[in-house]
Order: sequence, then structure tokens, then C-alpha cells
Amino acid sequence: MTELLIQLHAGVGDTPFILLSLIVMVILCFLAIPYSTDWMTNSAAGLAGKYFGPRSRSLVINGSTNNPEAASMAVGMAMGRVGGIANPLGSLFANIYLMFLIAPVVVLLKFLVVGRFRDCLILLRLMRYEWKLMLFHLLASAVTFVFGYIAMMLMLSKGQDQPPQLSNMILLMGGVLAIGIIVFLLVDAWLKRRRPELFDDMSDDDHNESWLQFGAGTLGVIASTFLLNAFFLAWTDVYTATLEGVFGVLIFVWLHWFVGALVTSLPELLVAIKYFEKLTAPDLNVALGSVSYSNFVNLVIGLLGVTAWYGMAYAGVHLDW
Repeated sequence: MTELLIQLHAGVGDTPFILLSLIVMVILCFLAIPYSTDWMTNSAAGLAGKYFGPRSRSLVINGSTNNPEAASMAVGMAMGRVGGIANPLGSLFANIYLMFLIAPVVVLLKFLVVGRFRDCLILLRLMRYEWKLMLFHLLASAVTFVFGYIAMMLMLSKGQDQPPQLSNMILLMGGVLAIGIIVFLLVDAWLKRRRPELFDDMSDDDHNESWLQFGAGTLGVIASTFLLNAFFLAWTDVYTATLEGVFGVLIFVWLHWFVGALVTSLPELLVAIKYFEKLTAPDLNVALGSVSYSNFVNLVIGLLGVTAWYGMAYAGVHLDW
């Protein structure tokens, strides 16, 4: 696919190729990835509630929205590029500004546009009343971001002057991510002990128990992230000089950190908007959990990627950045 895109650029020139890239990114951002993830998330929540009980749904809903990050990283590594690990690590920051700033503003504007002024007040009062819950999710998200950022900087520290190789840096990255995961699990267990009703009373009107829908959504996410990685690799090849001026030599890594992370975080934004609109404390917890739980899952995805990276390097499999 990457070679076809490079050949297409050579045949049509810069302007048509840039326009095509923009059209594809819009389709991936607002149609393919969000809707595929929505199918997968709703069916995963229904299946989790059926087999593991209602308390599992919040984590499953927000964890399922991370499948684009996991797929993007896995597809990137399958293409021989370790830089895809930057996607879940970059999403740690994208989630924070999307869910804490963009999502509530979008919901309030939607309420205002359709004349639901009373719902605007209800949401604002709910957020004010549940300020401790909001602070919990903000702090939990910030902590996960710090651990992910440290891991990212460790990777970049070795990336400027040499190709990826077996080193203690990879183990150190894995250790940092593992500590972040443990810290989050401890604070999450504390919240569940203090506020069990947040996890027991969330609405489940939109959840179903369809393995078929879950499979279709998963295939859609994989296909979408494959196309995303193919364009990233094509841009890296075609626009090397320009992109090196912005990102340095690790173009593919930074594309995943900035662009890929934003694109794959949009499903979390849709989940946050959807649950902000329900105007109850348990659903507010799910909306806010689209940051904290999603960030926790991103740490897990990053750790899995680092583990695979180390194993492949140990086995002598060469990966480029």
C-alpha cells in the first residue's frame, strides 16, 4: 500500500496527493475509525456486562476505545516500524485536552443550539457537585501522562543517532510503563471502594451482546489504522526534507505522537460526548473515564509494544524507527 501511494504521488504530483491525503484523513477521523470503534465498544460493553457483571462495563467501554491505538501500533510494527509505539503514548495527552476541554464544550453547545437550556444547567450543576470525581480523573490522567511521557523521552533519547536495537533503554521504558499501570490500578481500586454506585448504576441502553458486531468493528479499526500507517510511511518518504525540518529524523515516530494520537483518540471523544449528555453521576464517571481509563489502557498497550519490541530485537528481527 505504501509503495502504491508513493507511486501515486509520483504520477499526480503534490497538490492532488495532498488533497487525497486530507480527504482520507477526514474519512478516517470522522467516519471509519469512530464508527468502527463505536460498534466494537457497544458490543464489548454488552458482552462484558453479560459475562463479568456491571462493574466491568466502565473499564471495557473506555478500554475498547483504545483499539485504534493498539491496532495502529501493531500494524506499524508489522510494517517494520517501531515508531507506532508513540501512538498510544501520544494519546495520553490528546485524551486530556479532548475530554476535559472539548467534550463538555461540545455538549453544552449542542444543548444551546437545540434549546435544551435546562440541560445545560443540569450538566453544569452536576459537574460542580461532582468536582471531586472530576479532580480524581484529572489527576489520574495526569499521572498516566507523566509515566507515558517519560517512556517516550527514553525512546527518543536513543533515536536521534542510531537505529532501534536491543538495549537496556527498552527495559527501562517497560519498567516505567509498568509502574504507571500499577499506580493507576491502586487509585482505581480506591475509587471503586469509595463510590461503588458509579459503576453499578450506569445506563446500558445502547449496549448489546453481539459478537458479530464486535468482530465487524474490530476489522474496521484494523483496516483504518493500516491505511493510516500507509499514509504516514508515504509522507515520510515523499516529504522527508520538509518533515525533517519540523520533526527531525524520527518523522514516523512524531507523526504517530501528534497526528496519529489525535486521530485514534476521536473515538474516546465520541464516548465522552455521549455520556456527558446522559446527565447522571455514573454516566459522568464514564465520560471522565474516557480519559483516565483510556490512558491506563494506553499504558498497557505501550507496555505490550515495548515487550514485543524487546522480544523481536532479542530474536534478531530488525525494526526501523
